[in-house]
Amino acid sequence: MTTFAPYYDPKLKLDGADPVTIAAEERIRISRELRMVQTAQTIPRRLGDAASPEDMSKDKKRCRRVAHALQQPLEAWGGPVDTIDMTAEAAKLDWKKWGSEEQVYLKNRMRLVATLGTDQPKHKKWAKQALTRFQNEARWVEHALR
Repeated sequence: MTTFAPYYDPKLKLDGADPVTIAAEERIRISRELRMVQTAQTIPRRLGDAASPEDMSKDKKRCRRVAHALQQPLEAWGGPVDTIDMTAEAAKLDWKKWGSEEQVYLKNRMRLVATLGTDQPKHKKWAKQALTRFQNEARWVEHALR
């Protein structure tokens, strides 16, 4: 069984996917998410007036942990890029929803790179590295959200 077997999807259309494009998309995505999480950490009483001090403390801790979890894959993809202001998104950040959306996104990206590595052998080595990056990010984020 190859590294790609659990994720390979023969019906997935690659539509011009290539390592350069995927890496650029990931740098932008993670930079935006990191900016949003860091901004959420700076918003006082982001959870509202009804939130207890314990809830606010847990939210700040989660912000720090998720920010750290996102910094790791961002560096692996090549470092941050400038992003837009994420204050509005940060104010509405719902960790449960964000975490589940993040996991779905990462699983879809794992399918994409596994299919790319299988269907285009010239990208096999890169696809293995990308798959590892996505798997690591999924584990780190899941751990940070606990």
